[in-house]
Amino acid sequence: MATHKSKPAPTIPRDIEAMLRSLRRRIRFYVCTDGLAVLLIALGLAFWIGLAIDWTFEPSTTVRRIALATVLMLAAWIAFHFILRRTFARLANTSLAVILERYFPHFQDSLVTAVEMAEQPCHADPFNRQMLDDTGREALDKSADVQLQEVFNWHPLLRNTVLAAALIVSILGFALNSRQTFGFWVQRMAMSKELWPRTTRLVVDGFPPDAEGVRSVKVARDASLDIVVKADTRKEHIPDVVELRYRLVDGSRGRDTMTRIGRANPARDPFQLYRFTFENVATPLSFDVVGGDDRVEDLRIAVVERPQITEMTLHCVYPAYLQRPDQALTASGAMQIPEGTRLSIRGLTNKPLVRMEISGLESSHVIELADDRSDRQQFEFDIPPLSADVVLFFSLLDDDGITTLEPYRLALSVTPDAAPLVAVRLQGVGTAITPDARIRVIGKITDDHTVDQTWFLYQIGESTPRRKDFQPQPGRQATFRAEQVLDAREFSSEDKLQPKQRLSIIVQALDTYDLSDSSHVGASPRFVLDVVSPEQLRILLQRRELLLRQRFEAIYGDVTDTRDLMARIDFRIGSNSDLDSRESDADGPTSDADVAEPGDASVDRSGISDQRVLARRNLRITHALQSVERSAYETLGVAAGFDDIYDELVNNRLDTEELKIRLKDSIAEPLKHVGGQSLATLKNKVRELQSAADDLSTGPAALIGAVGQADTVLVEIKDILDKMLELESYNEVLELLRDIVEDQDELNDRTQQLRRQKLRELLEE
Repeated sequence: MATHKSKPAPTIPRDIEAMLRSLRRRIRFYVCTDGLAVLLIALGLAFWIGLAIDWTFEPSTTVRRIALATVLMLAAWIAFHFILRRTFARLANTSLAVILERYFPHFQDSLVTAVEMAEQPCHADPFNRQMLDDTGREALDKSADVQLQEVFNWHPLLRNTVLAAALIVSILGFALNSRQTFGFWVQRMAMSKELWPRTTRLVVDGFPPDAEGVRSVKVARDASLDIVVKADTRKEHIPDVVELRYRLVDGSRGRDTMTRIGRANPARDPFQLYRFTFENVATPLSFDVVGGDDRVEDLRIAVVERPQITEMTLHCVYPAYLQRPDQALTASGAMQIPEGTRLSIRGLTNKPLVRMEISGLESSHVIELADDRSDRQQFEFDIPPLSADVVLFFSLLDDDGITTLEPYRLALSVTPDAAPLVAVRLQGVGTAITPDARIRVIGKITDDHTVDQTWFLYQIGESTPRRKDFQPQPGRQATFRAEQVLDAREFSSEDKLQPKQRLSIIVQALDTYDLSDSSHVGASPRFVLDVVSPEQLRILLQRRELLLRQRFEAIYGDVTDTRDLMARIDFRIGSNSDLDSRESDADGPTSDADVAEPGDASVDRSGISDQRVLARRNLRITHALQSVERSAYETLGVAAGFDDIYDELVNNRLDTEELKIRLKDSIAEPLKHVGGQSLATLKNKVRELQSAADDLSTGPAALIGAVGQADTVLVEIKDILDKMLELESYNEVLELLRDIVEDQDELNDRTQQLRRQKLRELLEE
């Protein structure tokens, strides 16, 4: 079997291989140099751009860290893509041959064929070996004329290299000529927080930095905040304008110019001041202060609520004399506190407090609330018993350093214990009494808390006042209904009343107040009574009876006139009797409205208008109604007068069954019936007449009813007057008997005197 021998593989001529290695080295050098130039350009530009931005804006540490990281990532990307990846890329001989073929066309593909056949021998099998060798020799011959530098475009490399060199030189020159600035820039790149040197220096006080370095201040909601900026006058430049640039939480921005305060003199003033006021701050904000080449950045205003007292309670421990249990009261603007009450004020606030100052007492009190307390929203303050009104002021300081806008006010009005109020009067006793009188007192004794004791304090003439306790005693009541009798017969023998003496009476009451040595005693007005004999008291009462009878006679006359006035009212059509001239004078003047105008269609044949007739009728009825009401009131007053006379007779022990029948049953009670019922009925009749004054169908009947009732009242009054006259005759008989008794006593006295005189004469003889 015959064997086939493979052809030997063609090889690349040594000179051509050396040329390709040289081209490969040149390409790698070109790419590395260009990439390094690009990297230096990027770093140089980053240096100058970063310097410009940092000089102009002085970004925060965070921003600078981000910028530095960005530059480093950009440098790494350039180093990888422009240096490493390109420099160490695989450059095959075939690719290099293609490059040379492109720049040196005279090879006419001989170089590519020779290199490719040598690199890939399998491709050479189909071709004649002699032909391949000839192609290799041809390529070798033509490579002698190849200049490898012509393959490269040196302009981009030169440009980048020059630019990179310029940037490096500029940076080196900057570092050498401005070492301080360069060093400060390096510190800034090392994340120093120190700012660039300035020709202007601005200072903003009142914004202390927190643990994270954030400068902020807290302000109460809707409060105003003054921002004061100070420009150092020792610096080269003092800005004319300082701006405040703020940012709100909703993203909106704004700026305002601060107000320059005066003109600072550098020789005298260390700072030039600028002021701006944030009015009614409601939401958080941050702001920067910019002036000259200096700026103070990221100053923050946090909005917090003011401390408030949300709940306040007064725990009252009342004094023992009040006999009241301890009580908790919700505090309001003004509180009424009984005298002697011990108070404990307890409250709750909406925020933890640091300090509370309470003023208004003799000295201010400060309550410090330590930070380790868990109940710094609660407070308690004890007040000693107050003797006068006070107004307490509560000033709060919370954890945020915020104080109350105005101190909370708590007015404590001390209610002093008042003496009992004694409102009593004498009942059934006038200004004169007999030695056997019973002095009745009625009324009410009240105290703001409780009445303990009550008594009479009476004095006869200029003697020592005597005390007589009430029976029963009030028994610690706030209101005591007093109905007591001081009986003159119960006085001691040395205090027995005698005519021509004067008795003074005061009702006194004592409450349970025990906070001081002085007692709280209330007293009634002083009642001064003349002591007279029974005969003298009867005479005084008889005079009062006479006056009452005269008053009642006047009432009888008024009722008679009222009856006559109603009797003159006429409801007949066309009648002129109501307009009689003689009656007109009695009824009063006629108003201008009652006079008919000439030509009035309502004028009758006698020349008198129907309207005037009706007006006169209404006027008389009105007068009658007023007279009846007055008579009823006065009649009841006369009845009360006779009741008083009867009560005085009873309390002075001068009453008899006959007097009771005459005064009480025959006069006082009938008077009450007339004033309370008969005259009231008459008043109703007159009102019915008034309602029917313009009705000719019902008016006459109403008039008859009113006149009839008036006649009935007159009969009753006349009967009572007759009883009064009988009583007066009875009193006259009694007066005559008293005169006879007095004459008899006088005759006996004169007889005794004559007998004694004759006896002395006989003895003398």
